[in-house]
Amino acid sequence: MPSYARETIELRSLAPDLIPEDAPLNAWNNGANVLFKNGESIRSRGDKATLTGAEVTPRTAVYVEPFDQGYWVYATDAGIFVHDGTNEFDITPVSWGTPTANSVWTSDVINGLAVINCSSMDPVYWDGMTGNPCEPLPDWPAGGRCLAMRAHKNFLFAIGMVSEGDQRVRWSDAAEAGIIPQEWTPSASNLAGFVDLAPLSSPCIDGKTLHDSMLIYKRASVWSLDFVGGNTVFTARKLFANVGILGANAVTSGPDDVHLFAGSSGDIYLTDGAQVRSVLDGRAQRTFYEDFSAAGDLVFSAVTLHREKMGFIIYPGAGDSMGTRAIAYDFASGDIGMRDMPGVTCAAEGQELQDVGALNEWDGDPGVWNDDDTGWNHVIAAETVDDCLIGGDFGFRVLEGGDTGASTVAARLEKSGLSFGDAQRRKMIRAIWPKVRGREGDIVTFRVGGQERSGGAMRWADPVAFAIGSDDPVEVFVQGRYMVLEVTSDGGEPWRMGTIDVEYRGAGTW
Repeated sequence: MPSYARETIELRSLAPDLIPEDAPLNAWNNGANVLFKNGESIRSRGDKATLTGAEVTPRTAVYVEPFDQGYWVYATDAGIFVHDGTNEFDITPVSWGTPTANSVWTSDVINGLAVINCSSMDPVYWDGMTGNPCEPLPDWPAGGRCLAMRAHKNFLFAIGMVSEGDQRVRWSDAAEAGIIPQEWTPSASNLAGFVDLAPLSSPCIDGKTLHDSMLIYKRASVWSLDFVGGNTVFTARKLFANVGILGANAVTSGPDDVHLFAGSSGDIYLTDGAQVRSVLDGRAQRTFYEDFSAAGDLVFSAVTLHREKMGFIIYPGAGDSMGTRAIAYDFASGDIGMRDMPGVTCAAEGQELQDVGALNEWDGDPGVWNDDDTGWNHVIAAETVDDCLIGGDFGFRVLEGGDTGASTVAARLEKSGLSFGDAQRRKMIRAIWPKVRGREGDIVTFRVGGQERSGGAMRWADPVAFAIGSDDPVEVFVQGRYMVLEVTSDGGEPWRMGTIDVEYRGAGTW
């Protein structure tokens, strides 16, 4: 009887666009709620609820630290609010109106001050005092409306001036330290100005700092605005003529000064300002395009979880109006994963503000009152190092924060078309040895099948419930020219999986 051989397979990314037999050996054919890092398949941690009592359905959010105190500032259709990790404060401006349907919302920070923009209303800023409402930007053009408001250096940029032609970009005068820019009307005594970026039929949609430049993303091109001073102030040059952005909030910064963005051609791109390339082509571009292209509104969010060096492009899946899908891109390896999202209306980078509760109560002081002569350590919230918050009808959650919601994450991976180098020869698969780490006793289910031909019917062995930390190997006994592997889990703590050893032998040509 032929002896069994053992072969190790490493599956570290997704390639759903490709015919399984033509896909790279190290790529899963399909998957959901699994990310990829350091050559491992990592089940999503889920998202943790935060900012208790915050208004729901925020349209934009931004993290600021005025006076060395962290706050999250966010806008809804009803107003603007700020949260310190324990309490929410209403900072809606006195002049607040009613945003129109399908308004575009953006926010940013300049000199530690939050700026909020809605494309159907006047932009406003917050001075950092919870008792003060937001105020209009000084010297803002009467009736002026823009698609996005972004900060670069000590300037504010109004991108896509819909009130003047959305190919126009305005910039403010340079702001002095600690204050908002004071002038928008160009004159010989300030640095305010504007530029119209061709073609006029293509709107300016968003912008973000890269290196020392302000990149302006249009629907069909990408431009760079560079500070030169003098009468020109900023000079414009076209970087890419055939690539644009799908919508506002669809670009995020990665390590080593790069941008990751959802492109108007239905792809996701990476650029360093000199070159631009697809990160999905030949792997998941068609899957991405076919998913979001059926959505009614192209509402995007893009953030980078810097401690993981991973960027997330969040978008509405087919038929959805809020973000229900995400492409997760590992900047270090280029591997991509996909996960479900809970209906995201905005996302932002910052620090989770954790309510410290008893630290602010008398009972939280461990000292004896009569003898304790130390200062009162009034801490509103404890801050984490690096987080991303997502907002929606649920309020706010910490992206990949674990805890709340983690126990409900359903993950799935599938790899088919495994021929072990010989598609003509049938194989008998006896067992697999998955290398899985997680909470001992949690269940990951493995199912192994066989196929006689490419695209043919699958013959599945019974699924095996693999208990982490105790079960090894997974015995299956299945035959076919191609091996099919499915991995699923429903709930439990996050797990990570490395290589998988497969034990098999030849079973003849016929």
